[in-house]
Amino acid sequence: MRKKVIIMPLLICLWGGSMIYAATEGQKIALTINGIGLGERGVVVDGTAYLPVRDVANSQQSIIQWDESGKKISIFKPNVHLILLQDQKMFGNVDRNKQLNFHVLVQVDNLKTEISDIKVTITDPMNREELIHAKSVQEKKEDFWFLSKEHKYNFGVGVYKVRCYMKSGSSNEWSLVSEKQITTI
Repeated sequence: MRKKVIIMPLLICLWGGSMIYAATEGQKIALTINGIGLGERGVVVDGTAYLPVRDVANSQQSIIQWDESGKKISIFKPNVHLILLQDQKMFGNVDRNKQLNFHVLVQVDNLKTEISDIKVTITDPMNREELIHAKSVQEKKEDFWFLSKEHKYNFGVGVYKVRCYMKSGSSNEWSLVSEKQITTI
């Protein structure tokens, strides 16, 4: 009985002290970008909000680079426009249950970093992604155009997403840099 009397107050003090420490260490905050909730991804410490850089960069369709030697993070946001072409005519929405042969024209400018590869995909309403075209980038330019190969695709019902990704010259990770939505009507 005597041990219980001594141990119980000690446990309460330890538990209370750890709770006070946790409360002062950082308050978790919810992160919402463009109306999409990402959960409790940030923390406030001494009145300053800290957010995960990768989440913010990805939501802004940017390329992120980490320089280990300089302990430096760089974020690059190129202007990337996607134009969908069927028989050299632009299109946006598609009739339901229709098969199309189309190209994707990618127009890039303000690219302030080197990339090694570019790819274009299409994602169906069930979030299944299919490659349209991928290519290594040999020339290092700030602005360029890229025309995908012709791609045959069967559209069902729902919202489809054509996406452009770039791979930084110093990374093996793909970064989403542009997205175009196709809705079936």
